[in-house]
Amino acid sequence: MTITQEEKYPFKIVNMKAKKGVSINYKLEEIKEPEGSKYILTVENIIKDKGQYYDTIHLKTDNQLHPEIKIFVHGNIFAIKEEKKK
Repeated sequence: MTITQEEKYPFKIVNMKAKKGVSINYKLEEIKEPEGSKYILTVENIIKDKGQYYDTIHLKTDNQLHPEIKIFVHGNIFAIKEEKKK
């Protein structure tokens, strides 16, 4: 996911955490550009069993109007169907 700022509302992400943090790995990379920074958020599933998982990543910013950005993460892991042998 790419997180960009609007010219009127600049911000820096100063902290990041997942609410649960047990089903996913995540990392944030800041890309500095002439018009301002943008951020690349990468989320990776670490659950191997079938089922659903969800979490919320909280990005704390230095912007007083929007001090937090919430990213909702949801995934489904399905069992692989085996083909029947004839």
